[in-house]
Amino acid sequence: MYEYRAKVTRVIDGDTVDVDVDLGFDVWLKSRVRLYGIDTPESRTRNKEEKYRGLLAKEYLKSWIKKAKGIVILKTKKGEETGKFGRILADIIVDGVSVNKLMIKDNYAVAYHGQSKKSIQTAHDKNRKQLIESGVYKYKLPKEYHSKN
Repeated sequence: MYEYRAKVTRVIDGDTVDVDVDLGFDVWLKSRVRLYGIDTPESRTRNKEEKYRGLLAKEYLKSWIKKAKGIVILKTKKGEETGKFGRILADIIVDGVSVNKLMIKDNYAVAYHGQSKKSIQTAHDKNRKQLIESGVYKYKLPKEYHSKN
């Protein structure tokens, strides 16, 4: 396990951020980080309902970054430092708490370890239901959706 201090410069979506990683001795590395072990709904999609949920996840992540004043700890696992698109895979820690785990607990993300999107869709649907019941989710689906489902 490796730990790095980092400054989040941009939240891309609910599971991706841009950071400046402090490597020590006043050496910094700009990089894109994928939150390890989670998947959030896409915020860049034509599916308006999924986009809404993706933007909710993004705002939730932003709220934690704001609490940390942008400075977080990145934890990476030896041998699993980068994902299939070359991004750093990391757990984001704010005040000793894993934001990745909180996003799952609070229904903004699902556990993800490389499986297909189709195989985790049921978990995303359960999250949507939980967010509706908690009052967080306020998106109104178009009438066409209700007639099809």
